[in-house]
Amino acid sequence: EDINEILFSLKPDSEKLQPAVMLMRFDPIRKDEHCVGIPLTLKIDNEGREMTVAQCLQTYSVSTLKNAIAKTFDQEIDRYMELDSDSFAKMVSLIGNVNYVVPIRDDVIRPDSSSQELDAEQFETLLCSKKYKTEQERAAVIGLSVAALLNQCDGTRIATNLDGYFSAI
Repeated sequence: EDINEILFSLKPDSEKLQPAVMLMRFDPIRKDEHCVGIPLTLKIDNEGREMTVAQCLQTYSVSTLKNAIAKTFDQEIDRYMELDSDSFAKMVSLIGNVNYVVPIRDDVIRPDSSSQELDAEQFETLLCSKKYKTEQERAAVIGLSVAALLNQCDGTRIATNLDGYFSAI
């Protein structure tokens, strides 16, 4: 019955890609979820030291990043999850592939004006690509595409079974 705030950090295995960070809010009572992509260039306060999200991820842990983002947003974050390429692929398989309009060209994705079904590798590339014009654009795509992933599956099931999915992943 509790509202859950979870920080996700996706660290891809490929050096051609960069990390993706997102904050999700699940409200099981209202059967609602919100996804907010966090730009790696966002300035955060880590125990009195100003740094970017990327610097915090490189120097410290995801746990430290969770605390710094919670302080920056003045928002309690209940949990965090750090995913590599394999665990991300398992999560996408668990939830299902996403249909999304691809805005960039990269190794395994091509832009198109209509939505495409993206498998786990293509979806990871969409989230972690270095080909975006700005980090803010990439953060917006992260939030919107993950929201699309959740909305295209049974969102009620995700909200109801959040703890089970969290443990499985």
